[in-house]
Amino acid sequence: MKENTQTIQFQELDAMEAPSWDSFYQGVIGALVLIGIGAAAAT
Repeated sequence: MKENTQTIQFQELDAMEAPSWDSFYQGVIGALVLIGIGAAAAT
């Protein structure tokens, strides 16, 4: 789980450094995918 949290934090930092809709959506989609994988792995 630590790796997933770190990845989400890095994506948020990237979105802040380059505030464009593309990077924003990539961060959101990436976070949702990681959450989905985490939920699937937890069940």
